[in-house]
Amino acid sequence: MSLDFRLGEDHAQIRAMVRELCEGEFAQQAARWDQETIYPAEAMAQLAELGFFGLLVPEEYGGVAYDAVAYALALEELARVSAGLSVMISVHNSVCCWPIAKYGTDEQKQRFLPLLTSGTLGAFSLSEPGAGSDAGALRCTARRDGDHYVLDGTKNWVTNGASAGAIVLFARTGPETGNKGITAFVVTPDLPGFSVGKHEDKMGLRASVTTELALHSIFGMSYTPADIMRVTPSRSTSQPVSSDGAYIAMTWP
Repeated sequence: MSLDFRLGEDHAQIRAMVRELCEGEFAQQAARWDQETIYPAEAMAQLAELGFFGLLVPEEYGGVAYDAVAYALALEELARVSAGLSVMISVHNSVCCWPIAKYGTDEQKQRFLPLLTSGTLGAFSLSEPGAGSDAGALRCTARRDGDHYVLDGTKNWVTNGASAGAIVLFARTGPETGNKGITAFVVTPDLPGFSVGKHEDKMGLRASVTTELALHSIFGMSYTPADIMRVTPSRSTSQPVSSDGAYIAMTWP
């Protein structure tokens, strides 16, 4: 039996709609964004207004809940005009919104997803100076201090890091080595001790800002267990989970 790879009517309409938008609104500016390292703030605001900030988020949180094919088509059409624009939307949806929607607590979903779908940019922070994208080698720490966590470390190559209002960030909470003892947090840039470091001078994708993040004893953000992302919902909500971060880091659409 042969496979039919032709798009259905709904998917074809989505592709045509995104293509028309990109060619009409972004194509004339895309080269300048990349050449002059311009963050396309107006284009991102327009995409947020049109629902692109919630492509994988359930409708109850303000998203449009695209399936995998529709999502891929949207990203392809964005990249056809601006790879930088596409990678910013991809990171926001795939590795910020989606992990929160999939693994976040009810409190996290209610707090962050409506903001993220309505225009607050999201980021994902795993890599470090000595770890690359190897989750098992990260050294950023999160130590428990009463009902809070204190985060220390440096993160590198964070797409959207300079403008993000919510960051899915990974830190080591246990003494285990390798992929054990890693926890996923949702961090906001308003916390004392949080700062954005250098902006990378990249060869391409220059419309997309990539930065270093510094965490200097971030404390006081009420990092109770409600702020920790979990894989298994049945686990007790009164205890932190320190072994799911690596799994979350490696699973996204």
